[in-house]
Amino acid sequence: MTDAMKRLATALEGSPASLEHEGPLQDAHLIAIRDLATSATVTDLRNRLLNGSLCPQGATRLTAALWNETSVRGYQKCLLAARQARLDAGHSFNSYDHLAEAGVAMRSAMCSDGAQPKTCAEWARLIDLYTSFLPDRSHIHELENLPQEIAIGELLRETVERVRRAEDHAGGDGFALDCVVDVGGGNGFLAAQVAERLQCDSVVIDPFFPAHSIDCCPRLWRDTAHRARPATRRQRTLHRTVALFRDVRWSDAVPAAPARTALIAKHLCGSGVDEVLRHLEAQECLPRILVLAPCCFNKITVDRYCDAAYLRQVMGIDSEEALERVNRLTDWNMSCYQSTHERMLARVEAARRSSATSGRGCACEVQIAMEAVASQALPAVDSSSAAASPPCCYQRRSGPRSIANSITCTHDFALLAEALLNYGRMQWLQQRHYDVHLVQYVPDVVTPKNKCWLAIRQAHTS
Repeated sequence: MTDAMKRLATALEGSPASLEHEGPLQDAHLIAIRDLATSATVTDLRNRLLNGSLCPQGATRLTAALWNETSVRGYQKCLLAARQARLDAGHSFNSYDHLAEAGVAMRSAMCSDGAQPKTCAEWARLIDLYTSFLPDRSHIHELENLPQEIAIGELLRETVERVRRAEDHAGGDGFALDCVVDVGGGNGFLAAQVAERLQCDSVVIDPFFPAHSIDCCPRLWRDTAHRARPATRRQRTLHRTVALFRDVRWSDAVPAAPARTALIAKHLCGSGVDEVLRHLEAQECLPRILVLAPCCFNKITVDRYCDAAYLRQVMGIDSEEALERVNRLTDWNMSCYQSTHERMLARVEAARRSSATSGRGCACEVQIAMEAVASQALPAVDSSSAAASPPCCYQRRSGPRSIANSITCTHDFALLAEALLNYGRMQWLQQRHYDVHLVQYVPDVVTPKNKCWLAIRQAHTS
């Protein structure tokens, strides 16, 4: 145990030892957390508790090679600009006038750095591979989702190649991927992209059939007539089942054996991932490869979690109320929009305090500070765009009594709570003969829920 951990443990003596405790904590314990629970300390605690098994591994070469400091900064600038354009448009944003050729917004964000031609060329190649057959989409939808689609597609491609090499080396019959299943796949973009990349069929299982789906036929509107790049046609079949996954029989919906199938569940809310796993096991059709990206941990419930015994025996959670007190901490990690807004609020709060202590107390100075910060944080989409609108209504989340002021490493506490909940899922998969790895597939500037489980089932159990 490090010295920092020892000091924190000593300062927290006498604090509740069970997650069933409703609070509040004593002032001395809150002060200890504020002063001693640093980011490094909480990260070290997470690694020690879980034996380092939940430390995310790099997502293939993609993250290291393509997401450097320059590309992250350029992406964030374009993302915030697209977000502001959406806010400025209001309800009119839902019209089809805001759709553009797929891939153009991402190319503009990631392929304009002349100092790094190789990185730009690789981005351009991948963007073309994953978008040439897609329908038009909005700038904000593309910037938020295409990086994830590319990352998951490439991660799955490399995984399939690795499994195939391993089986060939072992002298087996060889592995072939016949189908990709995307649970909660919505518009079907990810399923179609992976299918085209891996040359297999795909299945989308979702209770909704969005009008902007890739398989919507006939098209409700025409795509861009004059394209920057030539369009291509999809070559692989996409099957769709409009239903909740728990109401679907594998044999009815999936035209492939589980041993030759990969299943994706990206950002299923709450216990959605757990329901998928339990339903697969109940039908005895656990697929060979799983890519699971959980989100909305605050919506996990005890009765739907995949391993209630883990919650009870390891985490000491026996009730929905106790779980709710833990899983709400996972909302402490913020999106790019939230963190940018928090920095803006902190600067405005500093300007307000400075104005008050100097005796002026003039509201116009605070307003000037707000407008200045807004113009820095939310650039216009292009030179023809209207000026950025004022930021969201001011909320004092950075005041002296706020959580952000009392606990400086809220993001790390959120990761700790996520890790504890994910550890039960990892053990559940391992007990069913899966080799499980946690992979950070995109930087957190794309999404704070940027980690996925990559699980490969051993060949003799598939």
